[in-house]
Amino acid sequence: MLRGWASVSGSWFALFSNATPLQFILTNESVSIEGDIAWVTVDENLISETISGTVAALNMFVFDGQRWRLVVHHGAPVAAR
Repeated sequence: MLRGWASVSGSWFALFSNATPLQFILTNESVSIEGDIAWVTVDENLISETISGTVAALNMFVFDGQRWRLVVHHGAPVAAR
């Protein structure tokens, strides 16, 4: 689990600065909004030369009066059938 912007942004930088391109194909998107809270569920299908798989993801947002801010991201690998 990563906490704090430094850890999260460092993880994203490492993921996307890899020499092997990584492609995300998003499927099964669902968006729900209740007041100032929104959540998005999505399947992130990852494809590259070295890895592939699907991650079921949940992203939660809070509206701060001016813009939506991501406050939680959770992803879990989907087991092969």
